[in-house]
Amino acid sequence: MTFLLPYAGIFFTLELSKWLSRGPVPAERNGWLAVAASSYIIYLFHTTFEGFAKAVFRKLPLDSELWYVFVPEALAVIACGVVVPMLLYRFFRRYRVTRVLFGL
Repeated sequence: MTFLLPYAGIFFTLELSKWLSRGPVPAERNGWLAVAASSYIIYLFHTTFEGFAKAVFRKLPLDSELWYVFVPEALAVIACGVVVPMLLYRFFRRYRVTRVLFGL
C-alpha cells in the first residue's frame, strides 16, 4: 500500500487547490493563495534579497549580538526574502516577456 501514498498525496493536493479556488474567499483576495502563486519567484530570489538585507544590516552600527537587535533584524531579513519577491511576481506577471522568461 505504500506505493499508493504519493498518488494519494497528488490527488489530495489537486482536490484541495480546486476546493480553495472555489471557496468562499475569491482567489485574488486570499493571502495564502497569493503566496502560493508567487512561490516560484520567492524560491528563485529569496536568497538574493535576504543577502542584500543582511549586507545592509552589517553596515549599520548596531550590535547584533544583543537579542533585542537580532530579532528585528532577522524578521526584516526574512520579510525581505518573501515580500520583495512577491512584489517582483506582480511586476513580472504584467509583461509578456517576463511571463515567458520566468514561466508564469
